[in-house]
Amino acid sequence: MKLKISLYILYFTLYILLAGCEAFTRKFTRKPKRPKITEEPVLVFEVYPESTYSIHDMYKDYYFIFRSWLDELINHLEPAANQKKRAECVREAKANLLKMQSVLKEEKQKELEPYIQKIEDIENQIRGFLSQDKFYNLKNQCISLKTKISKSFSYSKIKDFIR
Repeated sequence: MKLKISLYILYFTLYILLAGCEAFTRKFTRKPKRPKITEEPVLVFEVYPESTYSIHDMYKDYYFIFRSWLDELINHLEPAANQKKRAECVREAKANLLKMQSVLKEEKQKELEPYIQKIEDIENQIRGFLSQDKFYNLKNQCISLKTKISKSFSYSKIKDFIR
Protein backbone atom coordinates (compact mmCIF):
# COMPACT_ATOMS: atom_id res chain seq x y z
CA MET A 1 0.00 0.00 0.00
CA LYS A 2 2.80 2.42 0.90
CA LEU A 3 4.59 1.45 -2.26
CA LYS A 4 1.51 2.21 -4.32
CA ILE A 5 1.07 5.64 -2.73
CA SER A 6 4.73 6.49 -3.16
CA LEU A 7 4.57 5.43 -6.85
CA TYR A 8 1.56 7.70 -7.41
CA ILE A 9 3.39 10.60 -5.78
CA LEU A 10 6.46 9.86 -7.89
CA TYR A 11 4.38 9.71 -11.12
CA PHE A 12 2.57 12.92 -10.23
CA THR A 13 5.85 14.72 -9.46
CA LEU A 14 7.43 13.41 -12.66
CA TYR A 15 4.38 14.52 -14.66
CA ILE A 16 4.52 18.04 -13.17
CA LEU A 17 8.26 18.31 -13.83
CA LEU A 18 8.04 17.09 -17.41
CA ALA A 19 4.94 19.08 -18.32
CA GLY A 20 6.27 22.28 -16.78
CA CYS A 21 4.40 25.48 -16.32
CA GLU A 22 4.21 27.53 -19.48
CA ALA A 23 3.62 30.82 -17.69
CA PHE A 24 6.56 30.10 -15.41
CA THR A 25 8.93 29.40 -18.30
CA ARG A 26 7.64 32.38 -20.26
CA LYS A 27 8.32 34.61 -17.29
CA PHE A 28 12.01 33.72 -17.12
CA THR A 29 12.93 33.53 -20.80
CA ARG A 30 14.78 36.46 -22.32
CA LYS A 31 12.83 38.70 -24.59
CA PRO A 32 14.47 39.77 -27.84
CA LYS A 33 15.99 43.23 -27.77
CA ARG A 34 14.12 45.93 -29.62
CA PRO A 35 16.02 47.80 -32.26
CA LYS A 36 17.17 51.26 -31.23
CA ILE A 37 15.41 54.21 -32.79
CA THR A 38 17.90 56.03 -34.95
CA GLU A 39 15.59 58.85 -36.02
CA GLU A 40 15.48 61.95 -33.85
CA PRO A 41 12.11 63.45 -32.99
CA VAL A 42 11.07 66.42 -35.05
CA LEU A 43 10.30 69.53 -33.02
CA VAL A 44 7.99 72.05 -34.61
CA PHE A 45 7.74 75.34 -32.77
CA GLU A 46 4.58 77.36 -33.00
CA VAL A 47 4.27 81.03 -32.36
CA TYR A 48 1.10 81.80 -30.48
CA PRO A 49 -0.52 85.20 -30.60
CA GLU A 50 0.06 87.47 -27.62
CA SER A 51 -3.58 87.48 -26.57
CA THR A 52 -6.81 86.42 -28.18
CA TYR A 53 -8.95 88.50 -25.84
CA SER A 54 -9.77 92.10 -26.32
CA ILE A 55 -8.61 94.43 -23.58
CA HIS A 56 -12.24 94.91 -22.50
CA ASP A 57 -12.69 91.18 -22.02
CA MET A 58 -9.46 91.05 -20.06
CA TYR A 59 -10.70 93.81 -17.75
CA LYS A 60 -13.99 91.96 -17.22
CA ASP A 61 -12.06 88.80 -16.34
CA TYR A 62 -9.70 90.60 -13.95
CA TYR A 63 -12.62 92.33 -12.27
CA PHE A 64 -14.60 89.11 -11.91
CA ILE A 65 -11.59 87.19 -10.55
CA PHE A 66 -10.77 90.02 -8.14
CA ARG A 67 -14.31 89.94 -6.78
CA SER A 68 -14.21 86.15 -6.45
CA TRP A 69 -10.95 86.20 -4.48
CA LEU A 70 -12.23 89.00 -2.27
CA ASP A 71 -15.42 87.01 -1.58
CA GLU A 72 -13.27 84.01 -0.74
CA LEU A 73 -11.21 86.15 1.63
CA ILE A 74 -14.36 87.45 3.33
CA ASN A 75 -15.54 83.85 3.84
CA HIS A 76 -12.17 82.87 5.36
CA LEU A 77 -11.89 85.76 7.79
CA GLU A 78 -12.84 83.62 10.77
CA PRO A 79 -10.62 82.27 13.56
CA ALA A 80 -11.11 78.64 12.51
CA ALA A 81 -10.18 79.25 8.87
CA ASN A 82 -6.82 78.41 7.35
CA GLN A 83 -4.15 81.15 7.56
CA LYS A 84 -2.51 80.08 4.29
CA LYS A 85 -5.83 80.29 2.48
CA ARG A 86 -6.38 83.82 3.77
CA ALA A 87 -2.91 84.84 2.60
CA GLU A 88 -3.50 83.29 -0.81
CA CYS A 89 -6.86 85.03 -1.18
CA VAL A 90 -5.52 88.48 -0.39
CA ARG A 91 -2.45 87.95 -2.59
CA GLU A 92 -4.56 86.88 -5.58
CA ALA A 93 -7.08 89.69 -5.05
CA LYS A 94 -4.23 92.21 -5.00
CA ALA A 95 -2.65 90.70 -8.13
CA ASN A 96 -5.91 90.95 -10.06
CA LEU A 97 -6.47 94.50 -8.83
CA LEU A 98 -3.04 95.40 -10.20
CA LYS A 99 -3.93 93.74 -13.52
CA MET A 100 -7.13 95.79 -13.60
CA GLN A 101 -5.04 98.89 -13.04
CA SER A 102 -2.66 97.99 -15.87
CA VAL A 103 -5.40 98.09 -18.53
CA LEU A 104 -6.87 101.42 -17.41
CA LYS A 105 -5.95 104.89 -18.59
CA GLU A 106 -3.68 106.93 -16.32
CA GLU A 107 -6.40 109.05 -14.73
CA LYS A 108 -8.30 105.96 -13.57
CA GLN A 109 -5.10 104.18 -12.57
CA LYS A 110 -4.47 106.90 -10.02
CA GLU A 111 -8.01 106.56 -8.67
CA LEU A 112 -7.38 102.87 -8.09
CA GLU A 113 -4.17 103.51 -6.07
CA PRO A 114 -5.90 104.05 -2.67
CA TYR A 115 -7.74 100.74 -3.06
CA ILE A 116 -4.50 98.93 -3.83
CA GLN A 117 -2.95 100.53 -0.75
CA LYS A 118 -5.98 99.43 1.30
CA ILE A 119 -5.63 95.81 0.17
CA GLU A 120 -1.90 95.92 0.96
CA ASP A 121 -2.78 97.10 4.47
CA ILE A 122 -5.22 94.20 4.80
CA GLU A 123 -2.48 91.85 3.58
CA ASN A 124 -0.07 93.14 6.23
CA GLN A 125 -2.69 92.77 8.97
CA ILE A 126 -3.45 89.19 7.92
CA ARG A 127 0.21 88.23 8.30
CA GLY A 128 0.16 89.19 11.99
CA PHE A 129 -1.75 87.80 14.94
CA LEU A 130 -5.50 88.31 14.63
CA SER A 131 -7.83 88.55 17.58
CA GLN A 132 -11.58 88.05 17.36
CA ASP A 133 -12.12 91.82 17.01
CA LYS A 134 -9.54 92.08 14.23
CA PHE A 135 -11.31 89.36 12.25
CA TYR A 136 -14.55 91.30 12.50
CA ASN A 137 -12.80 94.56 11.62
CA LEU A 138 -10.97 93.05 8.63
CA LYS A 139 -14.15 91.46 7.36
CA ASN A 140 -15.90 94.85 7.44
CA GLN A 141 -12.94 96.49 5.69
CA CYS A 142 -13.06 93.88 2.92
CA ILE A 143 -16.80 94.27 2.45
CA SER A 144 -16.39 98.04 2.32
CA LEU A 145 -13.54 97.72 -0.20
CA LYS A 146 -15.60 95.40 -2.36
CA THR A 147 -18.56 97.79 -2.33
CA LYS A 148 -16.45 100.84 -3.18
CA ILE A 149 -14.64 99.11 -6.03
CA SER A 150 -17.92 97.76 -7.36
CA LYS A 151 -19.42 101.25 -7.40
CA SER A 152 -16.46 102.91 -9.08
CA PHE A 153 -14.74 100.24 -11.16
CA SER A 154 -17.42 97.90 -12.48
CA TYR A 155 -17.13 97.37 -16.21
CA SER A 156 -20.26 99.34 -17.04
CA LYS A 157 -18.84 102.44 -15.31
CA ILE A 158 -15.27 102.12 -16.50
CA LYS A 159 -15.56 100.83 -20.08
CA ASP A 160 -14.77 104.28 -21.54
CA PHE A 161 -11.53 104.49 -19.54
CA ILE A 162 -9.98 101.23 -20.74
CA ARG A 163 -7.05 101.67 -23.11
